[in-house]
Amino acid sequence: MADHGGTGPVVVLGPNGQIGSELVALDWPTGFDVVAAGRDTVDLANTEAVASALSALSPATVINAAAYTAVDRAESEPGLAYTVNAAGVEALADACDDIGARLIHISTDYVFDGTKGEPYTVEDTTSPLGVYGRSKLAGELACLARPGTTVVRTAWVYSQTGSNFVKTIRRLAQEREQLGVVDDQLGNPSSASDIAAAIQAVALDPQPFEGIVHAVAPDAATWYELASAIVADLGAAASATVNPITTAEYPTAADRPADSRLDTTLLAERFGHKLRPWRAALHDVCRALDRAEAQT
Repeated sequence: MADHGGTGPVVVLGPNGQIGSELVALDWPTGFDVVAAGRDTVDLANTEAVASALSALSPATVINAAAYTAVDRAESEPGLAYTVNAAGVEALADACDDIGARLIHISTDYVFDGTKGEPYTVEDTTSPLGVYGRSKLAGELACLARPGTTVVRTAWVYSQTGSNFVKTIRRLAQEREQLGVVDDQLGNPSSASDIAAAIQAVALDPQPFEGIVHAVAPDAATWYELASAIVADLGAAASATVNPITTAEYPTAADRPADSRLDTTLLAERFGHKLRPWRAALHDVCRALDRAEAQT
């Protein structure tokens, strides 16, 4: 096995997703060639082909932003969720180990059950509630069993691309008069661009870190608080009133953690990096969405 983090490109898997697209769009220092590798190049669902596909790219670093992320659908598609998030990630970790590439793998707050009552640290015991969280935890464990691997957990991701809570609420707020939004689940709403910047800081660190890092906004909100801020930002364009409801009033196929706040002390102390407060990041994303909608 070669030393991890040698010469070669930074390969980003999942480059069309929220975090992956932001990683590819970042300004990287001279000497860091970033390669976007979509599913047509490296498909985690095709576990047998991962090693050869990755080897052909000869990466120094692989950032895995690819995942099966349909939280509720995973309850009825556990096989696919585990294939991508567990078996596919294990194949990726093995392939990185074999060719001496460093692996940075993106995971989720849903590896916790939300019962701690305060932000989870990287040392806290995991206990996922659903298939999605269990499949992501299995991927984490596969990664952490290999040397030179960093797992970056994040949460409640939103951006101007893809499907996410912010875009959904903006649309519904202009279509409906009333919106009921869950007010008893607490987490860290995090901008994909800010998460990408944190991951870049991890990737560029001269002494590769092995272990888990949490990269989320430093402050928390409920879904209701986040939705209220989105609607307030829309101003006169919004027709809806946002009303708080309980999780019991909005049943879903998958159980979700009631309080999945993540502690980001390690990110600040080890890498000197912090994400912006969620309201500041939300403002920028909403302005970007305004500009994009004005052009359509």
